[in-house]
Amino acid sequence: MELITAREAFDKGLKRYYTGIVCKFGHISERMISNGSCVSCLKDRRDRTRERNYEKVKEWRKNNPELRAAQCKRYHEKHKDKLNVYQKEYKKKNIDKIRQQTRDGKRRMRVNNPEREKEAQLRYRFRLEQKKINEAGRNKPDFCEICKGNEYRIVFDHCHAHGNFRGWICDRCNRVLGIVKDSPELLRELALYLEQHNVKA
Repeated sequence: MELITAREAFDKGLKRYYTGIVCKFGHISERMISNGSCVSCLKDRRDRTRERNYEKVKEWRKNNPELRAAQCKRYHEKHKDKLNVYQKEYKKKNIDKIRQQTRDGKRRMRVNNPEREKEAQLRYRFRLEQKKINEAGRNKPDFCEICKGNEYRIVFDHCHAHGNFRGWICDRCNRVLGIVKDSPELLRELALYLEQHNVKA
């Protein structure tokens, strides 16, 4: 760094000068023309002030959760579009990290709050059941609509090709339809086979 006196720097219109002399705090750095202060000292002072202010802000947020929540709400309403764009970009760039954090969070919740996890699963199943009832347009019956039995639980049956609701049937009948891949021809052949071979000797 070029040595220059305060007068020479002032004459050249500069804001700083450098003499190579150590300041009283041990910095060998540039100095300000306006007051002769060491630039490194000013930076340290600014950092300490910022740190003190940050601690005060943290303390205020801790002691005023309701005011902090209202503050966050006002900020989000004011900068909604900007935040949405930022969140989408961040998610796109860090999708693997976000997925891992989500998995870790769910794992911690299962370990630390098993009862809460159980309640969450029950709520999810209830919402899923209500969604199925709404799609079907009628409540789940007590008996299977195919075999008329209630030995197995009644489930929501839908067409795998189109996704539309077909009926409420028992789990056994639903599994059978799945195994034959919803093929009426195969089911007819199976029925014919049983009729032919179930003749008593």
